[in-house]
Amino acid sequence: PALVAAMQPLCDDWAARSGVACRFLPQGQLRGCGEAMDTTIYRVTQEALVNVMRHAQATQVEIALVATPASVLLHVQDDGRGLAADAPAQGFGLLGATERAAALGGSFETRSAPGCGTQVRMHLPLRTAGLAA
Repeated sequence: PALVAAMQPLCDDWAARSGVACRFLPQGQLRGCGEAMDTTIYRVTQEALVNVMRHAQATQVEIALVATPASVLLHVQDDGRGLAADAPAQGFGLLGATERAAALGGSFETRSAPGCGTQVRMHLPLRTAGLAA
């Protein structure tokens, strides 16, 4: 699938540039999601990785992309310094990710705590049954 073929080099190239280990873990059948969904997943992953490089001071990042018959879940987890609960979200460039996910009927969230890394999660429903099969 084109998305998986694009995501692995994204992870590998980013790891080479940043010096931070990056593992990409695709699960399920990720085909036929459509260009809009593929682009959204790719761009949100790019932005999450930029944030890790700029802010996290992480030693490793894991990107999971999980397809089920009904949805696709993107989960980016780093082991960096994390963010304080009152840190401004606007400063991290992921504000547009909420709108991107919402435009596809999905959701986006970040979770973080000082010293515990940051998680970025985006859940996108598949509009037509059987697309992930």
